[in-house]
Amino acid sequence: MTTLSEVSSARPEQKPSLLVLVLCLLALFSLVLVSLFSAWRLFTWGSLLALFAVGMLGIGKVSIGRWCGLLIDERNKISLSRLQMTVWTLLILSAFCAAALHNLLVGPALNDALRITFPVELWLVMGISVTTLLGTPLIHNVKARQQTLQPVETPEAINRGRVLVNKQSQFARWTDLFKGEEVSNSACVDLGKVQMFYFTIILFGVYGFALALLFMGNAPLITAFPPVSDSMIGLIGISHAGYLVNKALPRGEA
Repeated sequence: MTTLSEVSSARPEQKPSLLVLVLCLLALFSLVLVSLFSAWRLFTWGSLLALFAVGMLGIGKVSIGRWCGLLIDERNKISLSRLQMTVWTLLILSAFCAAALHNLLVGPALNDALRITFPVELWLVMGISVTTLLGTPLIHNVKARQQTLQPVETPEAINRGRVLVNKQSQFARWTDLFKGEEVSNSACVDLGKVQMFYFTIILFGVYGFALALLFMGNAPLITAFPPVSDSMIGLIGISHAGYLVNKALPRGEA
């Protein structure tokens, strides 16, 4: 059991981190305000993207004591589906806020600020991401009720059915993004995860570049987001389907 002395001794370690977080948020918020009155809309979007990113880091730090806490799931491991959903949320939310604020300042009417059209394909991409985010813990719960022939308990981890989980969030590592999740393959690299990671980074970069071109354009108002190509949707659909099917398949035990 944690004693009061242990808790009090841990508090000073948190204060510098929280102070740095607050100062960063204030600085980025000031940067956003300054950028709104500049002629460079890309600068506004970049400032908001940084502000939201630091805010998400702060949520993880305040909640469970890790800067990457938003990415840690119920297994106390860093989750690829959470990372994928987080980067898309950051990209779309920051771009929408930047476009709305720009339209609010230069638009002839207040209603013009939120008249921003999202392509149907973008809704589809977000829907696929949400499906993967919700489907992942369902698969974990099913496997957690299945018995394993190789029960494991170490100072850091323990098995929950067929699933290997960390005892505490402090044991979460970035290598969790690429490793197997069952007792039998926890030491192996999961090719399905590697594939989805690369697809996520590539598609994030491609659509981020399309948004950057939009903000660098000469249109007085931003009324629509860039379309998502059929090839992008195909890649996203295949990577997510392969990720979920690979995750759901039971692994053999020696």
